[in-house]
Amino acid sequence: MVLAGKPVKVLFTGHVGSGKSAELNRLSERLGDDFFVVRLDVQESLNLADLEAVNILLGLLTALMRNAMAEKVLRKAPH
Repeated sequence: MVLAGKPVKVLFTGHVGSGKSAELNRLSERLGDDFFVVRLDVQESLNLADLEAVNILLGLLTALMRNAMAEKVLRKAPH
């Protein structure tokens, strides 16, 4: 999404059950034709008790690579 030539950044906040995930799911469906959408469930993928920014970045990278290979956007390296 671009507004006046500048990328838009959105932060979803709210209490449990307020619809953050539902809105993100709707947004990813709308953007899915134009963008490669990768989802990362931090609670399932990362240790929340010992979480640092680098863990989030590595988790995102891992999810991106797995999805890109599954969708044949990237191929596995030859052996």
